[in-house]
Amino acid sequence: IEESKQFSQFFTQSEELFLLDQLIKSFRTGDAFNEFVPKTRYKVNHGDELLSSAIRMNLIDEVFPLHTKEGKEIFNSEVFSWPLNENLSDKINDYYGSQIALYFEWLRLLTIWLVMPSLLGAALALHNYVDDRVTIDNSMLAPFFTIFVIFWGVFFIKYWTRRRNTITCRWGVLRSRSIEIAYRETEIRPEFRGSLRRSAVTGRLERHYPWTRRLVRYFISGISTSVMLFIAFSVM
Repeated sequence: IEESKQFSQFFTQSEELFLLDQLIKSFRTGDAFNEFVPKTRYKVNHGDELLSSAIRMNLIDEVFPLHTKEGKEIFNSEVFSWPLNENLSDKINDYYGSQIALYFEWLRLLTIWLVMPSLLGAALALHNYVDDRVTIDNSMLAPFFTIFVIFWGVFFIKYWTRRRNTITCRWGVLRSRSIEIAYRETEIRPEFRGSLRRSAVTGRLERHYPWTRRLVRYFISGISTSVMLFIAFSVM
């Protein structure tokens, strides 16, 4: 019993279930497997995965872990403090694993970040409702709200990327295979230009575009966008 307690203190519950799942899936069938099971139309070959073979032959319906009393109370006791509870994702990670915890953390941040555009959208709709002369087609506030939503989306994605890297690093799964499958790194576009340099963070070679050249392109893009917006506002 003492060794079992030490084992549970070393691994989280999700890690224990992951190890148990890998252990079960490591069992393979032998030559005598077909002799000890009922005759079916499925033939099991030597070395096949035992669990999947048993499910395919209708010997087992499904294999899944059972909840514990402590795990079920994670939501019952703290769900009312969500999404302001930042520690809830850590508890979900310990019990359900990193992929599910990342989903709830993303949902928590999205809920918080949606407060501002929701308020501004409601104010814009109220303004259009009060003034009968203003519609969505001739409203002077609609273009500003559109620009705000564009910047909001960019900043939210950037913030979520930093938040995701922070918590996955804390959980020790920053480079885990499960995270890389769920969140594959975006490939660099062939149109992206720059010289190769070694990253001070990862140590890998990456393409780098000097910030001085970026400023020139930002300046040109800003002027072009301003001209287009001026034309759009003049036509309205």
